[in-house]
Amino acid sequence: MEPLADTIRGIPIFSSLSREDVAKILGKLEERSLAAGETIFRQGDQGDAFYLIQTGAVQVVVESGAGNSEIVAILGAQNWFGEMALLSGEPRSATIVTVKDTTLWRLSRQEWDDLIEKHPSWLLQFCATLSKRLSFIDRQY
Repeated sequence: MEPLADTIRGIPIFSSLSREDVAKILGKLEERSLAAGETIFRQGDQGDAFYLIQTGAVQVVVESGAGNSEIVAILGAQNWFGEMALLSGEPRSATIVTVKDTTLWRLSRQEWDDLIEKHPSWLLQFCATLSKRLSFIDRQY
């Protein structure tokens, strides 16, 4: 599990956490293995989990109102997605599909809520990172 702990510490939202705190997150993660071409979730689905890619790759697809879709990103090992679901629980803003066999670590919103209840200061780091990520995306468009 040590390489996974290092990966988690490399994610900005978790980078300021202690080893003990990272171990608490590790205890809440669920491993999922998916074949190429599987949909993890669809745009509009209820946001219910955060994902960390262990191996493989996924594409991020945004569908327009006209029925067109556009691949806006390809994410690989040590990338993550779904963090907005942990905060808001709002519907998914994109569809995520595996582009090759992929192993993910999943943190459910319920598990996240349990962690935040016990460690409310984590939420400040999470919000700061999310704000930076949204600002970066906004500048790209």
